[in-house]
Amino acid sequence: MKLDQEFINRVQGPIYDTWQAIGPDALEFTEDNLEAIELCIDADRLVTQTEDKEAQDIIDMLIAEHGYIRVLRFLGKHIHLI
Repeated sequence: MKLDQEFINRVQGPIYDTWQAIGPDALEFTEDNLEAIELCIDADRLVTQTEDKEAQDIIDMLIAEHGYIRVLRFLGKHIHLI
């Protein structure tokens, strides 16, 4: 899999939905967009908040292939939560 627009298109909705669910509580200790995205993609929150296991699996596969920091920075460049 690639870090590309197709990837963003697939995971953007579940990440936004997850942020809508956890964001109000997380804003008090979240300082920037990367932290917000990290909260959304960690601990299988995409599955628990949106039941989108496929999106979580795609992110996990790309992390295994490209590394956590690279995937997080790529998401942060293309998805803006705060």
